[in-house]
Amino acid sequence: MKLNNDKLKNVLMLTIPLIVIAALFAAGVGSGIITIGDLSTDLTPNQNDETIITSATLILDTGDGTIKSYSVFTENNTVYGFLMEAAKIGDFDVKTTYYASFDSTLIDSIDGVTSDMNKGWIYYINGEQGMIGADKRVVNGGDVIEWRFEEFQW
Repeated sequence: MKLNNDKLKNVLMLTIPLIVIAALFAAGVGSGIITIGDLSTDLTPNQNDETIITSATLILDTGDGTIKSYSVFTENNTVYGFLMEAAKIGDFDVKTTYYASFDSTLIDSIDGVTSDMNKGWIYYINGEQGMIGADKRVVNGGDVIEWRFEEFQW
C-alpha cells in the first residue's frame, strides 16, 4: 500500500500546482489583468483573402463642451476611415476637401461644425496631435482618436 500512496502523493504534488496556476490564469484573463494577443483586432474572412477589422475609440470635441464618443470597427484603418464609420454610427455629416497638391483630404466640417480661418478640426491619436493627413494616418487596434475643434496654432 505504501507504493500506491507515494504515487498518489507525486501525482497530487504535480497536479495541484497546475490547477492553481490554471485558475489564476483564468482569473487574470477574466478580470482583464492578463490579455491574450491583440483582442482589439479581429480577422474576418473575405471572399478571396482575410480582411483585417480594427477597433478604436473615436471622440468628437466641438470645443463648446459637447463631447461624443464612439466605439468603431472598420476595415479602413485610417483616422479618416474611422471618422467616416463614426459618422454612420452617430448619423452625422462630414464634409471634406481633397487637395491634390498634398495628396490628402482635409476635414471641413463635422456634424455641422465648420472650420474657418482661425478654428478647425484637428485630430489626435492617444493624445498626440496628428502630423499628416487623416486619410494617411494609420490607426492601430485600441487607439483613441480625438477630433477637436480648436484654434489653429500659426
